[in-house]
Amino acid sequence: MTDKKKAALRDKLDELETELTKQRLSFARTMAIAASIMTIVGGGTAALANSPKAAETIMMVIRLVGDDKEKEEQERLRLAPPPKALPDFSKPSASPKFGGFADDLDDDVPF
Repeated sequence: MTDKKKAALRDKLDELETELTKQRLSFARTMAIAASIMTIVGGGTAALANSPKAAETIMMVIRLVGDDKEKEEQERLRLAPPPKALPDFSKPSASPKFGGFADDLDDDVPF
């Protein structure tokens, strides 16, 4: 692997490590970093021959992050409030009279 690729790989691994140590993990950012690492590592057959566990390790990290994301989503759905019920439009609603006066008094209003 060339020195340029090694440096890029180290940078991406540092970036992944920083992302994994955060309190709130960005799923999209983690997957983008992992994809970059896989591209760098998968780009050279010599790299895979020298370190066959590299791709396996990245795939394991992706799987673990995915599992945690799925558990988080299930927990969010479990704790979410129930959906609001739609109003019942089958019965006509009685419209309230403005001011409490009957409609027949409207003719007597001078203005």
